[in-house]
Amino acid sequence: MHPATRRLRWLENLVRRAVMLIIRPAEAWQLIALSSDMGDRQAWRHVVLLSLLASTSWSSGVTWLQSDAGLRAGFIATLVTTFLLWMCAMFVTAFSIALLLPHYGRPRCWRGAWTVAAYGATPLLLCGVLLFIPVAMMLLVVTLPYGCYLLSLGAQEVLGVRKGDAAEFTGASLILSMV
Repeated sequence: MHPATRRLRWLENLVRRAVMLIIRPAEAWQLIALSSDMGDRQAWRHVVLLSLLASTSWSSGVTWLQSDAGLRAGFIATLVTTFLLWMCAMFVTAFSIALLLPHYGRPRCWRGAWTVAAYGATPLLLCGVLLFIPVAMMLLVVTLPYGCYLLSLGAQEVLGVRKGDAAEFTGASLILSMV
């Protein structure tokens, strides 16, 4: 297979999975749980690409509002800072999920926690593309409930958290990640 075809297929799979998480989340989580490289390349690519898109949108919007000569330097600094903040948020969320797993009768699974954090943030990251209009940041608040729902489904499918404990587990993980 030609390398360009492989890259396009990888991107196509990433887009398909993101759309599936939004439209048919239960089916998407089942496929993710069965994936052989859970927590590895696919989840990393998902987070990095969507974080870069959201960071680029935000940086474009912020620097567009500025009219000084240091536009390019401001864009790059904002882009790097925003990307690093998205990635830190993913790591902290994954760490919180992994930390709480034993309290819900599950073994600690770092790769599974990263997978759940990465794919559970899909609505936020997709909405982040609209951040070229800084006022659109309010839209992120609208995506939070659906992100919590995705985290809850992921905790059940990927990590084996019981259905009755999934909502509490999700809430506790998010509260712990904010502390």
